Amino acid sequence: MRFFKFFLLAVLFVFGVLFFVQNKDVLGTDMPLVLNTYLGYTWQPAPIPFFFVVVLAFFVGAVACLLCLISDRLRNSMQLRDCRKRIRALEAEVKALRQIPLVEAQETVEASSAKDKNSALPA
Repeated sequence: MRFFKFFLLAVLFVFGVLFFVQNKDVLGTDMPLVLNTYLGYTWQPAPIPFFFVVVLAFFVGAVACLLCLISDRLRNSMQLRDCRKRIRALEAEVKALRQIPLVEAQETVEASSAKDKNSALPA
């Protein structure tokens, strides 16, 4: 599975490099960004290359995905810890129940066998 993941990441990296190399002219053009608050304030930084916007969007998506995966991992580890704690408690309960003497069960068996002997006697 690790080999497959590594191979998939290598192929993805190669395709990404090919994309940037083959579209160098388009991605190298400057892109003006404008933030208009409609309250009379407009902010316009210096134009940035389009490839920077693409890489930044990819990076933001990767970070968002990583945060989701980390939160799932933490939730699963907490659930696993709770389940293991419950298993330990149930195993301790089973162990305690196995150590209880079966006196009541033996008395019941003896009483029923004595009753059978009495009923077997002719009247």
